[in-house]
Amino acid sequence: MTFALSVVLLLYGILALGLFSSNKIIVSTLATTGPDYNVSFGQFKLARLMPDSIKSSDVSGIMVTDESAINIDRYLIDTDDFDNYYLLTFKMVGVQKSDSYSYHPLLKIISCRQINFLLLWTLIIMEFGLIVLFSLFYKKHKRQISSS
Repeated sequence: MTFALSVVLLLYGILALGLFSSNKIIVSTLATTGPDYNVSFGQFKLARLMPDSIKSSDVSGIMVTDESAINIDRYLIDTDDFDNYYLLTFKMVGVQKSDSYSYHPLLKIISCRQINFLLLWTLIIMEFGLIVLFSLFYKKHKRQISSS
């Protein structure tokens, strides 16, 4: 039972965060003059989309189109929270050079959703606890079978 519950919880987390979706990344806000947002998860996805001709690319930050920036900024103001993380569904429309020497992906944001980290960490701790419980019960059951 614990194994099935941990698998279901793991699959829910993977689907909710879009880990295997090619057009979803997790970002946090930045207070710099460089890229618009810091990429917390999804750098590998962005690196695959960058053109090979650009040698000085940096996928740890993203730039967003003007229309996307308005939509995201409105969402950030509505939620009144600039320290959280956001799940972005995007379309890459090009590259843009930041204040530094490197180029960043230029994205058009299709949708933006705030990630509730209290819920996320609760699910991670529950997942870890279920896996530990399953491994303990499995070892106990294995020892009982081998002793009989």
